[in-house]
Amino acid sequence: MTISFVLLFLVVGPFLIFSEYGGLTAPNPVLHSELDMSFVVNKTVFTNSSTGELIIGLNDAQAIELQKEHAAGNHKIEILHNSIDYKFFSNKNGFLRTYDQDFFETSPFDEWTETRFFEPSNIQESMFREYSNTLWDITDATKVQMAMDMYKSFNKPQPNLIANFSLAIDFTFERALPAEAKKATHRLLKEMNYTLEPDCLSGL
Repeated sequence: MTISFVLLFLVVGPFLIFSEYGGLTAPNPVLHSELDMSFVVNKTVFTNSSTGELIIGLNDAQAIELQKEHAAGNHKIEILHNSIDYKFFSNKNGFLRTYDQDFFETSPFDEWTETRFFEPSNIQESMFREYSNTLWDITDATKVQMAMDMYKSFNKPQPNLIANFSLAIDFTFERALPAEAKKATHRLLKEMNYTLEPDCLSGL
């Protein structure tokens, strides 16, 4: 009897202890949500390490030659890969909706294997207005640089060695706990499929 009880406790105990019935957990809803969207340009930059100067104005053929020089041991040429964000949308006040039982039963969460055993209080939705809260506040010089970067991305064989273009969607959710990490962030990156670019340009 004792052995059976111990085995039962080892199997069932953790589920009870770490469920809402065990007293060790409590609801921890999202209190605040944010959404940002940015154009992201991934750039390859070449520098002369002896002078510290950027090597600018390169075309793809020149970039390939510099990469070959670097691979051959010419360490005066340094290759830097960086991403530049041009944020154009920011919404800091998402509307948070909590589910009740009736709404949960009519939602797809009631049917999905991963969530069909959830309680309605385990589900929240965050909705944002279609307009940004703020004006696009990048400087005129930054706009010129962004236009140049995007021009290089759209008008060269892809992927090219100078710049390529994608769209980033950043989510931020804030909860009361854990106290040392109240904010959780996630970046959804949509990279442009350049094989479909001719269809976009021709309107097909």
